[in-house]
Amino acid sequence: LPRVDPQDAAKHLKHILDDFAAATGLQINFTKTTFIPLNVDPQDATQMASDLATNIFSFPQIYLGLPLSRTNYRPLPSSLSLTVVIPI
Repeated sequence: LPRVDPQDAAKHLKHILDDFAAATGLQINFTKTTFIPLNVDPQDATQMASDLATNIFSFPQIYLGLPLSRTNYRPLPSSLSLTVVIPI
């Protein structure tokens, strides 16, 4: 696979999001947006975050006050119970 320049990718993504905003009237609040770079050189990540006008974060990510990570969801199914009601 050809290598994609991370800075070009961030600029293209920003352009796509700006086009989406212009077409729909919906806008992304980049002050509330977080960027989690995976397998990206730290210097490239810093430049990408700058191009996107957002901050760099890492896992666990906090959403609505709750940490997001795969390990947090493993106990969830075991803590749920299912009750089936069959009408007679």
